[in-house]
Amino acid sequence: MPDLNDLNDLVKDGLPLKGAWKLDDRHQLTYRADGDGLSAGYEASLVAAEPDALVVLLNATEKGGRVTTRLARLSGRWQANDKNQIEFMVERQTTQTQDTLTFTGHWQAGPHNELTYTWKQTTGLAGAGPVTEQRLVFKGYWDITEKNRLSYLFETDCQSAFHFRGTLQSTGLGADEGKIRFELEVEAEGRERCLQTLTLTGRWLLTDELTLNFEMQYENGASRTIRFGAQYALKHDVGISAQLLSRTGQPLGLEVAITKDLPGSQAQLFLRLRKSLGESAVEAGITIPL
Repeated sequence: MPDLNDLNDLVKDGLPLKGAWKLDDRHQLTYRADGDGLSAGYEASLVAAEPDALVVLLNATEKGGRVTTRLARLSGRWQANDKNQIEFMVERQTTQTQDTLTFTGHWQAGPHNELTYTWKQTTGLAGAGPVTEQRLVFKGYWDITEKNRLSYLFETDCQSAFHFRGTLQSTGLGADEGKIRFELEVEAEGRERCLQTLTLTGRWLLTDELTLNFEMQYENGASRTIRFGAQYALKHDVGISAQLLSRTGQPLGLEVAITKDLPGSQAQLFLRLRKSLGESAVEAGITIPL
């Protein structure tokens, strides 16, 4: 059985085995020998995703046909490519390069706002067995720092991060709904790009500084907040329109409608904001349409 060192180079009989890791359409990870492109006899199944690693179940065929199996950890970096697909860059020491593993299945936000990647896996010889759904779960949190970009950052300090390109959907978005929708193009399983809507769930909060934030709950009850700036305007007789801004003050193209039906102290903050807007309008000598 070969050793898998910290820099992801297969070593057999004390010598590095030259080749590259590849992810096939069955979501099996294989090590391919240089030159002829044939399998070097090592195949792995995906087990788990860590911030800086991919954990796999590695199988190897020994002399005499005996197959040995153990868990292995490939070090590297997670990212999203220009097709909004998930990629894992395997670090290589012997070649000073990286092997790119592209995950062409489906990813989405799970019930606790976690990023999950799922695929169908067939068991049995020649793919004749039952089909089961497998998944990898990435532990992190969402953030929006600029227009048309949604980021998923890992909890630990590492080089990995997913930055997805798309468009924030602002039609009919109310603070009482507690959602953010992000529409993006994704290419999956060899098909042409198609539109996919990602929905984040949480609650909109007015702060004491009268900024607007989006608080999201994650696994084990942990919460994270996406912080926004906002430009406010009175809307009808009971509402306020908030045009969201990035942390650098750039418009995000997202409008949130806020009403007085906010719970608890939020309602008091709403009345304070509305009063402030009304006073500003009078001082400016303009008319607020009702």
